[in-house]
Formats: sequence, C-alpha cells, structure tokens
Amino acid sequence: MVRPYQPGDEVGIAEAHRRSIHELCSKDYAPEQIADWGGARIKPERYVESITKNSEKFFVLDDSGTIGGFAGWFGEEIQGFYMHPAYAGQGWGKQLFAVAEADYWQSTTHPTCTIISTITAKPFYEKLGYKVVGPYVRTFRSGVSLDCWKMEKQRPA
Repeated sequence: MVRPYQPGDEVGIAEAHRRSIHELCSKDYAPEQIADWGGARIKPERYVESITKNSEKFFVLDDSGTIGGFAGWFGEEIQGFYMHPAYAGQGWGKQLFAVAEADYWQSTTHPTCTIISTITAKPFYEKLGYKVVGPYVRTFRSGVSLDCWKMEKQRPA
C-alpha cells in the first residue's frame, strides 16, 4: 500500500534509502562514493526534520509494516525516491512515484517538476516522461561527488 508518511516510518525509510544506494546504485558508482552517500549521513531523524522544518511531503510503500520505498517532494523538485532492493523492479516503484508525483501536481502551480537523477534511476524517469536538462554534480559535505542528471517533466495538460 502506498500512503503518506506516518511518525515511526523514518527508520524504515532510512533502511530502504541505505540499501537502495548500497545494493542498486553500486553498479554505477565507485565504492568510495557509495560509502559516503549511503553511510552515516542517512539518519532517521533527518527525514523527520525535513518533514517538520521544510514541510517536505513523503510517501511510503508500506508492506505490512515494512517500508519498501519512499518518495518525497519539496518546492519544485521531487527530492528523494529510493526503493528497497527487495521491492525494486516489480512495479511498486512506479506506483509509489505516481502517488508522489500526483500530489506534487495537485499541490503546486509549477509548470515543471524537477528531479536530480542518479545514473541508476535515469532510465526509470525517462520511461515516466522526464527529459534530461543537463548534467548535474551532487557534492556532499565530505567533498565526495556524484555524477547525476537534472531532469524535468512538463505539467500534464
């Protein structure tokens, strides 16, 4: 079931986030990038902070209490979309993303939706109608950087 975030989901969100990076993205990024990106910076309290301080909207795939993935948006951007490896490639991600994206379009007047996509997720987003605007480098506080893509989708008519 896809539903909005509820208090207590943050532990499962962190686990899905970490495992997605380590198990799904590791084919596209170097071990030191994976270690930094999917390491100590992923803390349950950071999701709660994003929700409470930034009013970021989070949706989760809830499989009888196990968080199979999450999607979140804030401002003009879907800021996070990660699937637990056990749920990836089965259509669950498409359903989860569709709920978050629909909420974005219903809640904003922005003419576009932006995503900073990893190399790993780029084909997924392209299938959903997102177009590459250009390359993007995401740099963490540690100085480790990831090559990514800035992608956009026009508001549906």
